[in-house]
Amino acid sequence: VKLENDELDDFDRHIIHKIDKWEDSNDIISEAVNKNMKILVVCNRVDMAQERYSILKESYPDIPFMLIHSRYRKMDRAQKEQDLLGLDEDGSPNGNFNTSDKACIVVSTQVVEVSLDISFDLMITEAAPLDSLAQRFGRVNRKRTTDTIGHHKPIYVLPPPDNDKAALPYKLDTIQKSFAALPEGEVLRERDLQNKIDEVFAEIDFLTIETHSVFKEDGRWSISPLTHNSKSMLMDLLEIDSVNCVCEADEEAYKSGNKEGRTGLTLSTRYYVVKGLRQLDCGSRPFVIPDASYNKELGFEPVKAKPEFYINHEIL
Repeated sequence: VKLENDELDDFDRHIIHKIDKWEDSNDIISEAVNKNMKILVVCNRVDMAQERYSILKESYPDIPFMLIHSRYRKMDRAQKEQDLLGLDEDGSPNGNFNTSDKACIVVSTQVVEVSLDISFDLMITEAAPLDSLAQRFGRVNRKRTTDTIGHHKPIYVLPPPDNDKAALPYKLDTIQKSFAALPEGEVLRERDLQNKIDEVFAEIDFLTIETHSVFKEDGRWSISPLTHNSKSMLMDLLEIDSVNCVCEADEEAYKSGNKEGRTGLTLSTRYYVVKGLRQLDCGSRPFVIPDASYNKELGFEPVKAKPEFYINHEIL
């Protein structure tokens, strides 16, 4: 089942612009603020999102701001998502962020790509894989009404980085192909999007999970007692390296809390970031991060996740 092209064209929502650097967005944001537009800035990494948030908030201290990413305590992130939706406890619009008719700025990572039903007026985003970008773009001009159908809103995309490390968590060549596939100063046609994605992802890189699994494709089995597995190969292939953490101030509450309460106090980060810190022996055995490394506004800052930042570091 497929819509005809003229019907698909009714779903076009965005005009794509390519800019060279973050500084090129300064005038764009200033003009958008003066027009009371809702602005969404999306970064690929948390540290960049924290940096852009601090810079922009200093420039526009009098309008509502929000930073949202994956390095918040789960209870704090849930509250931020609720505030971002702009709904009260009864699900009615409260005039904040998503339901606001005034200028506001939200800086985010790719956490906005799924699950959040928001509709902003303008986006500035780092380049990313095309399928991810399509998800991000869907957070601008999202609502289809008689007032929005046939009207297009602007997306500004920064160029790919210069090296593989700066491209993380994505692959540099994928970002480069995706950026090249985007139009410049033109409407992004929904009818063309799948073909563009197919061009970017011309080959599918399947994980060789079967090599490391007990059951083989030809019907053979690996006998566990005769097979040495020093670690979980599946976890290694999927590059899963996430551990739970709690703030030093929440340590006692975590120890005495129930499962739901404990979950709300935790945040996730990479093991290598916190491997030198204390670890609790209850619940999910979270690492304890210094209070200096976390606040509700910026979230978790790994650079401060060191033993010397503990309040009681002298007794460790």
